[in-house]
Amino acid sequence: MRRSPGQRILISIVVGLPIAAFGLSVYLHIHDGHAADTYQNLYGWHIPWSTPASFAAAFALIGLGALMVRWWQLWRRSRLEGISMRQVAKELKDDS
Repeated sequence: MRRSPGQRILISIVVGLPIAAFGLSVYLHIHDGHAADTYQNLYGWHIPWSTPASFAAAFALIGLGALMVRWWQLWRRSRLEGISMRQVAKELKDDS
């Protein structure tokens, strides 16, 4: 099922706003020097504010690593085939 651009924007806003609000809350607690303080999640567990910040940093590094691997694979394949990286990416996109 394909979604219209309006639906995609609405879904992005509905999902993105709570994540951005929580991220801002994490940032403010850490910035104010309260990283060791805890918040209580849905299950009643006490979680330090530094934990979500660590997970965000880890996900950012994993995403950067994935982009670097993709770029390296496109670069390598473009050198083997003698065409530009843009052409290789376009061919891969057309195949799927």
